[in-house]
Amino acid sequence: MRAESAPTSPKPAPDQRHAGLSPLDEMLRGRRPVRGFTTEPVEARTLSDVLTRARLAQDSQWPQPRHGAATRLRTVVAADHVRALERGLHLWDADTGFSPLRSPGPTSPDLVARLADAYTPAPVHVLICGSPRNADPAAYSGLLVRAGTLGQAVCLAARAHGLDCSPWGGASHEVTRALQGAAPGDRHLFTLALGITY
Repeated sequence: MRAESAPTSPKPAPDQRHAGLSPLDEMLRGRRPVRGFTTEPVEARTLSDVLTRARLAQDSQWPQPRHGAATRLRTVVAADHVRALERGLHLWDADTGFSPLRSPGPTSPDLVARLADAYTPAPVHVLICGSPRNADPAAYSGLLVRAGTLGQAVCLAARAHGLDCSPWGGASHEVTRALQGAAPGDRHLFTLALGITY
């Protein structure tokens, strides 16, 4: 059964931009290593807000006119316990929200379970992906740096929304294979686990 796309808020209105968010100093003091999460679901709208804020920060730091489209990153969400999203892999876009990632490889829920084993069980894993094939040698290191800065932006945005975040550097060849139908040439580069800690 296909879940309906969750509503997103790509560009928060100026008067709502800071509503309900943690103060900056509190958010920065709260950063800590996290490896264990509860099974309490994450709201799809909250997740979309986190990803939107991270993407806006990324776009302001890496403007396309200066850095080019070759270093563009794609965000995939592995949803395990996310309200309004079926369990599985979903492409996320700031304009269109979440859409199920269909691939000829392993079923999406099975892959979500294997990601929990490979990294850590969490309500959601944010999978940052990009295309080294489309980046010339000089731009390749920039692609990896950009993936890392987007990951940091996701972590900070998650903290601002009351979630905890755990970054993981190892990539999954299964995620890369699952991407090939929707984004040929893209590879999984970086993983972040998100949720509520014990």
